[in-house]
Amino acid sequence: MSPLTWQIIEGAQEIPICLIEAAEKMDSGAVIYRDVLEFSGHELLSELRRLQGLATAALCSRYLEEDEPPQGKAQTGTATFYRRRTAADSALDPTRSLAEQFDLLRTVNNKLYPAFFDFRGQRYWLTISKSHPADEQG
Repeated sequence: MSPLTWQIIEGAQEIPICLIEAAEKMDSGAVIYRDVLEFSGHELLSELRRLQGLATAALCSRYLEEDEPPQGKAQTGTATFYRRRTAADSALDPTRSLAEQFDLLRTVNNKLYPAFFDFRGQRYWLTISKSHPADEQG
């Protein structure tokens, strides 16, 4: 599933990340560690995934470095599940500004599910990348 991506699209800039005990039912185990990923709002998908991977590895390392495994805390509240993203979820609305749709645009995968919009009977594909300082010097 794609909870990080969906939460970014929803406008979240702080997203919880947890290490949970394995359980038969998906994501239902006790929470061993909980941390929060904080984003600035400019990160593209590759950066989001990199930061998520680093945070996940840090939680795993923390667990492995413990002398005794810590006791997890049972999860409470209603579970939140996000459906798997599809290529159709990368559709932009040509009547809305890029600023309004930036969180969607920054979470697309340029190769697997690039951003697109339909306009005047045609489909147009967009890719997104950041410029680098060397690019600016022309």
